[in-house]
Amino acid sequence: RFGRAWDSPPGESLSLSVAVPMPPDPRAAPFVGMSLAVRVAERYGVGVQWPNDVTFGGRKLAGILIEGVEIAGTRRLIVGIGVNIGQVRFPAAIRERATSLQIALGFDRDWREEAQALYDLARLPSPPDFATLAPLWSHYDETPGKRYRAPGGPVEIANGVDADGRLLLHGAPAGITVAEAYFGTDGLP
Repeated sequence: RFGRAWDSPPGESLSLSVAVPMPPDPRAAPFVGMSLAVRVAERYGVGVQWPNDVTFGGRKLAGILIEGVEIAGTRRLIVGIGVNIGQVRFPAAIRERATSLQIALGFDRDWREEAQALYDLARLPSPPDFATLAPLWSHYDETPGKRYRAPGGPVEIANGVDADGRLLLHGAPAGITVAEAYFGTDGLP
């Protein structure tokens, strides 16, 4: 996404995709990723960063992407989950903004059990709106102070997330729903 790849070395990270029902109101689709990010953060005792990243100490530990598709005539969401599990070294381009469960938490769980747990978390119902998710989101939120680039705009500092789940940027007139997040200082003014 945004021209970036997820570094997923065999035997060091866990990546899976899960098909889930499209919410009755498609405008609630972003909350699927946001609520899963909170569930994953709860599982590991770490944080979240808008819109759907799981972080530890300001570094990305896991990411979630959703995409709407039609399968056999039914609208579904494909939820992609990538978790850095066993990495102890990262490529230079992401070294300062990535971490793993091994580095952050000394991870020593069975990977198959972990894959099943993440699958089960992805299959749980998502909230119909951000107001339902907001109390949990705010408990884990590490978004304030992070740098984001709004589409076509300058890099701004995040103030947080508004009542509708949109990113609030310092100097921006209103919340935005799509942005590119920066985890570090590479390439930024």
